[in-house]
Order: sequence, then structure tokens, then C-alpha cells
Amino acid sequence: MHEEYVLEHCRPNCPKAARNWSSLVKRLESGLSQLGIGNALKRKFGVVQYHHLPKITVAGCPNGCSRPQIKDLGMIGFVEPGWDKGLCNGCQGCVAACLEEALAWDGKEILIDALRCLQCGDCLRVCPTGALSPGKTGWRLLQGGRVGRHPRFADVSGTATEDQEAEAWALSAITRYFQESLPGERLSFFLKRMHPAERTEERD
Repeated sequence: MHEEYVLEHCRPNCPKAARNWSSLVKRLESGLSQLGIGNALKRKFGVVQYHHLPKITVAGCPNGCSRPQIKDLGMIGFVEPGWDKGLCNGCQGCVAACLEEALAWDGKEILIDALRCLQCGDCLRVCPTGALSPGKTGWRLLQGGRVGRHPRFADVSGTATEDQEAEAWALSAITRYFQESLPGERLSFFLKRMHPAERTEERD
């Protein structure tokens, strides 16, 4: 935890990672240090408490070990599975590995249910032939999560394919917060109020 913000991330070398998170975390640390968050918080709240600090989590996969769904801003790594029928030997190891039951074997080929698939990469790691291989990868962006008196899961804000896109999204959200938020309004409540899917006036 930094004295001006909270930035959480996965443990190093996690075998479940769908995308490497370390470079994004470094970019965020550099960018956040240039925003003057500490002074902005003092101007906004006077005495700064822990719950005033912007809270950000970067998770390398949808398992969410670092709880991106309950932070002001969350980034979850994803990787879409690509399938090459010519390489598949029909072992169905991927079907057994998928916790979401998003893969099925119809006797001739693998079927992928896009609505069930979390794009976690578990199926890619068990494929012995390379029939399943990484496709599009990036970050799923979440905003407005929190715990406390009024807990809520974050809203999905979109996706970013590059680390710099995810960094720019997070820094822009925090910059807008200090420029446009209501007096005494915390970041999570500001993000929920500004989210186009849920416009409310709820405040803490």
C-alpha cells in the first residue's frame, strides 16, 4: 500500500495468470505518482483516512485473487482461446479442465460457448497438441466496487488490449474524480454516479 493510494496485484509466478500483470503495475505506479493524489485528497477531505484512498487492483486472471471486483478500479487479465481443428486429437482434456463448462466435445470437434467462457486460459494450459492457442488478450476494466457500509461489485467498464490503454483509463478516472466529484464524495460513489448504466446520487 502506498500512502496516497492502494495498488494490489497478484502473487508472482502464479500459474493461473492469463496475462502478465507486472508491466501494467509498474506503469500505474509511475503514472499515479505524478497525479499529486496526496495533496488532492487533503484538499478534498482535510484529514485523510484509509477509506478515502483510491483503491486499485490488477489481477492476471478472472479468479480475482486480489479482489478487483470490490475496488474503485479493477483490471482483470483475459485471453481468448483459439482453436485449430487440424491439431486436435480429441483428448477432451480442455473440456475436463474448464470450470465454467464452456467447452464441449460433439464427437468431431470442440465447441466453445462464448457466453460461459471467462477467457481464463485454463484450457490452453492443458492442451497437449496446441489445438487450443492464445487469441486476443487484454484487460477487462471494472469500476465502482467497494466494501463497507454499502458494499457492491464493480461495473464492467470495457476492455483494453494494451497495458498503456488500461493505465490511461485508470489515470483518467482518478483525474476526473478530483476535477468533477461532489464535496465529500468518495471515488467509488463518483464512479458509480458517472457510469452510464447506473446514474445515481448515492453518497457516503
